[in-house]
Amino acid sequence: MGQPTTGRVLASLTGLLAAIMLAVAIAISGEPPDTGDGGQAILDFFAADETTQNVSAVLVGYGSLFLIFFAGMLRAELRRDDPDSDGLATLAFGGGLVMAAGLMLLAGMTISFTQNTDSLDPVAAQAVNAVSDGIWLPFVAGQAVLLIGSGIAIRHSGILPSWLGWVAIVLGILSATPVGFFAFLLAILWFAVASVLLARAARRSDRAGAPAGSSDQAGG
Repeated sequence: MGQPTTGRVLASLTGLLAAIMLAVAIAISGEPPDTGDGGQAILDFFAADETTQNVSAVLVGYGSLFLIFFAGMLRAELRRDDPDSDGLATLAFGGGLVMAAGLMLLAGMTISFTQNTDSLDPVAAQAVNAVSDGIWLPFVAGQAVLLIGSGIAIRHSGILPSWLGWVAIVLGILSATPVGFFAFLLAILWFAVASVLLARAARRSDRAGAPAGSSDQAGG
């Protein structure tokens, strides 16, 4: 039972890795240019901080990949203990895919700026920045679906603490409000906590499913 337990635990912890990468990316990225800023000011911002912005974008990209793995693992664990949660778990997984895609789009826009500061016309830079500011919709929609779907499924299945499900539901609703950015910051924390709790639940379920004499045989 050691290998299955280890594999499930490590897969569950991908949410923690995603949370760490996204948190670091936000911490180092700084305040992005506003849509009202001139094109040259936008280009100057990315040219002056090229390395940091590239690192931030790469962290968002890899964090998004780990988020997909985590959403898949969460779906698998919710379905494992409660087949009736299949629909909600699948809905949450779909939300995770959309959220990750939105984050990758934002990261790609940042890399596009940093790699083309010398060739972009200021007017074009201002237009691209305006488009970048509007790409938040898929990310926000995916986050809301991921959190609300996960929250309801968690409360239904009982595999994770009920309070974690309630927190997810509240954050999912807040994602589509003017305080959506703060909901995103708290969602990152939720991913980390849910990841650790899911890893613990995976370990417990594997131990509970082991044959009665397996621990004695292992000890002998």
